[in-house]
Amino acid sequence: FVDTEEDYGKQWQVALEKTVSSRKNQTIGFKSIAEIRESFAFPLKHFLLQQAVGQYGIPGGKIIDIIGAEGIGKTTLVMQLLGWAMDVGCPALYVECEAKQIPPARVMRALHPNIIRSYKMLQRLRVESVNSLDHMWQVIKDFVYVARGSRGDKDTPRVPMHVPIVIAVDPWSKLLNPDEAAGFYNYADNMSDVKKKKFKEINEGSNLGHAKWAHKWCRLLPSFLKQYNVTLMIVHHQNDKIDMGGGGASSYMSAEASALYNKTRIGGKAIHQNTALTLILSRKGLSKNGSGEIVGNLISARVAKNSLGPDNGKFFYELRTNNFQDSELNLDPALNMNIGFATLCAENKWLSTSVKGSKFSSPVLG
Repeated sequence: FVDTEEDYGKQWQVALEKTVSSRKNQTIGFKSIAEIRESFAFPLKHFLLQQAVGQYGIPGGKIIDIIGAEGIGKTTLVMQLLGWAMDVGCPALYVECEAKQIPPARVMRALHPNIIRSYKMLQRLRVESVNSLDHMWQVIKDFVYVARGSRGDKDTPRVPMHVPIVIAVDPWSKLLNPDEAAGFYNYADNMSDVKKKKFKEINEGSNLGHAKWAHKWCRLLPSFLKQYNVTLMIVHHQNDKIDMGGGGASSYMSAEASALYNKTRIGGKAIHQNTALTLILSRKGLSKNGSGEIVGNLISARVAKNSLGPDNGKFFYELRTNNFQDSELNLDPALNMNIGFATLCAENKWLSTSVKGSKFSSPVLG
C-alpha cells in the first residue's frame, strides 16, 4: 500500500467522498493525516509563554484549563488572553460566575497597553453573568449561534467560520449543578421540609454533581467546539490537597511547588481529560520596584498538561497591583512577563545574558 507507485489513497479518496456525500446529516469527511493542519485561534504575544507552551499560539477548537488559588490573578490572566484574541479579530465572550465584577480600569490594563485600543476592546467584549452549569451552557450556545448566523435576523453581523470565537468561563467551581440549582430556585416557602432536607444533602455533595454534569457535557463539547471553531477557557479554583500518604513526596515540597503540582478542583476528571492545555498558578512571592515598594506579586506557573508541546514547562511573571507608570497613551500592563523572560535568558545563557543581584545584562542587546 505504501511502496507501490500507484497512489491508492487518491483513488480511495474519490470513492470515500462519494460515499460520505450520500449520508444524511454527515459533517465529517475522510482525509489523510498529512492534510491536517493545526490552526491558531490567537497568538501568545510574549516569548516567555510561547517557550513554556512550545507553540506560537493557542489552537482553535480546544479547551484551555487554568487552575489557581484565590486572589492569584486568574481573571487578569484570562483578560490578557482575551485581549490577545480580540487584537487579531476574534469575537470574545466572558462568562462571569461569581458576581465579582472586575473593575473596567483593571480589565483595560490586561486587554491591551494602548489606551484607545484597550477601551475599544472593553466596549466589544461581551460579558454575561450566570449562576448554574445549565445557564452557562445556554449562554455559550446563544453567543456562538448568533455569531455564526444560526440565530438573529438578517441584519445581524455574521462571523465567518474561519474566524475563531474565544470564550472564557470564570470560575467553573462557583456554578450550581442542576440539583443544587433546583434547590436554590425553589427553596424556602416553596418547598416542603422533606424536600429541603433532600436538597441540603445534595448540596453537600456538590463536587459529585459537577463531575456528573461535566462527564455528560464533555462527550458533546469537543464536537461543538470543532464544528463552530470555538476556543474555550475554563477557570478553576484550586482545592486544598490533603496528603494522606503519611510522608509522601508532596510533604517535602515548598508551598509554591506543592501548589504547582495540585490539580484538585471541582468538576472531576472529565474536563481535564478533554483539555489541550492546563496551566496551574502559584504564589512565588512579593514583587518590589527599585525603591523597595511592594507593587504586586510574583506568580509561578506550570504547564501541567499540553497536547501542543512538552509538559511541565515552568515560568513566572509579575502580577502588578500598585504604582503603575502610565503615559498619556499607554497603560502599564497588569501582567509583566519581562522579569521571567530575563531570568529564562540568564538560566539558559541566551543572548549572553547574566544576572547580578536584580540587574540583568546582555552585551548582545547592549
